[in-house]
Amino acid sequence: PRILGSILNDFYTGIERIFRKIAEECDGGIPNGESWHKELLRNMALELEGIRPAVITNELREELEEYLGFRHVFRNIYGFQLEPERLKRLLQRFDEVFSQFKNSITKFNGFLKKLADEIDQG
Repeated sequence: PRILGSILNDFYTGIERIFRKIAEECDGGIPNGESWHKELLRNMALELEGIRPAVITNELREELEEYLGFRHVFRNIYGFQLEPERLKRLLQRFDEVFSQFKNSITKFNGFLKKLADEIDQG
């Protein structure tokens, strides 16, 4: 369970790094406070009118909340304490969630490219 948990931990950590970069570059910074991880994820599902579209859908946000919650547990307990059923459920959804995330980021990159093209054209 520890190795699989490590993979899921790395998966969400990578996603969060992307979200942090978006927040720093587009949103004026990452949220403050103890629950900034949750708030950052929630913010990625919000459209910021005149600034950027939603990066992910609410449905994907809900899926990713499960991975964020797991990561918190993974970082704060011993490997033998991991819940096998929760681990199994997250692993079963992994391919679909990753595919949805890739599609969302590809779409968001399209927005950024269009914005950059508009700026270049002045």
